[in-house]
Amino acid sequence: MHRPFDALAVGSIYLDIHYGMFPFDSKVGITTETETVGSQVLLTVGGSAANFAQIAASLGLQTALLGKIGQDRVGDIVTEELGKLKIQQLIFTDPGVRTNVSSHFTNPSGRTIQTTGGSANAALNPEDVFRVIRNYFDKISTLYIGSYFKLTALQAGYYDLVKDALAAGIEVLLDHGMISNVVEKSHIEKVQKMIEQVTYYRPNENEFKTIWDVDSIEAGFKKLQQLSTRPETVVTRGGEGAIGLDQSGNVYDVPSFSITPKNAVGAGDSFNAGYLYARKSGKEMLESIQFAHAVAAVRISESPLPTIEQVTSMLGAKNV
Repeated sequence: MHRPFDALAVGSIYLDIHYGMFPFDSKVGITTETETVGSQVLLTVGGSAANFAQIAASLGLQTALLGKIGQDRVGDIVTEELGKLKIQQLIFTDPGVRTNVSSHFTNPSGRTIQTTGGSANAALNPEDVFRVIRNYFDKISTLYIGSYFKLTALQAGYYDLVKDALAAGIEVLLDHGMISNVVEKSHIEKVQKMIEQVTYYRPNENEFKTIWDVDSIEAGFKKLQQLSTRPETVVTRGGEGAIGLDQSGNVYDVPSFSITPKNAVGAGDSFNAGYLYARKSGKEMLESIQFAHAVAAVRISESPLPTIEQVTSMLGAKNV
């Protein structure tokens, strides 16, 4: 059966304001009661699902994005920016909420301070979301779940949604995001249960060790291998690369690219889009991780929306 969309991403949407080369001390942060001036500023649409959808579209995948924004000027800007790419917008607008805004301050060494505000993401209605997604079951090949822990209203139904998607022949890629201080043990247990069902599991190292209550990635992999069913797993480690565990139990330790980051925001979402693109292109895990590293490297050092040409060039430069 032909499915016109390679992926449907559901999750958080922000209007991102990036302040680059912002001179703050990594230990002190931004000093209060002073004016600090950076030399760069960039306005983009962010959030795990939105980042993924935009980068996947830039690479050539047919994508759809499901989320919520307010009926405000910020929401208008989000819609305008997404309209520049071929993304199917399945976005609810609500006059009773404010579109989320996130400000990122990045210093010359690549360290970032993030602040956020708004109420739209937390108000995403599970009944509407699940109804829309199920209407697209015959149109999508992969369901992307980003920012699981931020979308608290949806957590109760995610497990059933994943099971229904898999039954409809849809792959599921899960990136649950950071585990904040408000995440409870019961929330983590729900995610562990859902991880057994998904096709691809994509945490970073800190998230992975927290979810599985381990001191190392290797120890977490041992827990995964004890599950009756488990996903294809890739754990990213920032500048130290990524470690993958495939369905046969093989482990791949793949270094990342040595670059100077201009803005590290969205690196994980970029990796996810690159990895899915590579897997859909028929690449095995090792090559897919290398490709995903290249997408993330382009994203944080060259362009918010990496292209295949830029990624190919990055891969070629590493092989020279």
